[in-house]
Amino acid sequence: MNTPLPALIACLLSGWPQAPKCHEEAVARGPAVIGEIKPALFEALRGDPGREVRERNNAMALTASATRRDPAHPKTGSLRKAKAAAEELGRLGEWKPLLSLGTITAVEGLARLEEPPPKVLKALARWAGGKDARLRYASVDALKAYGPKAAPIVPEMIALLDRGDDARFSALKVLEGLGPAAEAAVPRLGVLLKDKGWKDAAYSALSEIKTPEANRLLDDNPLWVPVSP
Repeated sequence: MNTPLPALIACLLSGWPQAPKCHEEAVARGPAVIGEIKPALFEALRGDPGREVRERNNAMALTASATRRDPAHPKTGSLRKAKAAAEELGRLGEWKPLLSLGTITAVEGLARLEEPPPKVLKALARWAGGKDARLRYASVDALKAYGPKAAPIVPEMIALLDRGDDARFSALKVLEGLGPAAEAAVPRLGVLLKDKGWKDAAYSALSEIKTPEANRLLDDNPLWVPVSP
């Protein structure tokens, strides 16, 4: 494994499926090579066109004349490289620049962290309950990707259950992704089983938590039995 550095950087910025393999080579070659790679990753991340490209692509997908995204557009290419750079920084454990940006692309990179630190977990928990829908969805996905490693933010998720519908939905999806690590949320989820509008989501979360108390609540509140008005 001795890919020329420019080719290795280009591979890392190409995204999945090539980038993870090139990451393994970069790590194997040691800190010196990684140190040379990082500036290119930071530069690609700073070139993230973000919301503008996402909104344009979404608009194209909704029109009858253009139902495909536009990979030839220069800013679309910049977004692809920014996403790849963010994911590689996450794989390398470089969470501080990603956290400082707080963009959707950066959050997608944070989802790659092997060991998310408390500051990252708290920020993602805050964004998961925020008003920006896309950032909210990305943060939920990142927390779910951590699985039991995100257990420290269970209290924040329980608090979100008492907020508006969007925040509650985010919390339920995160708790579902945590599985047994979300045991502390079981009593509150049991209350939601009595809520006609939220029974299905609460049932789904409890089905993944699978503790004895969660299973008891599921047995006592079968999904096919309607909630009394």
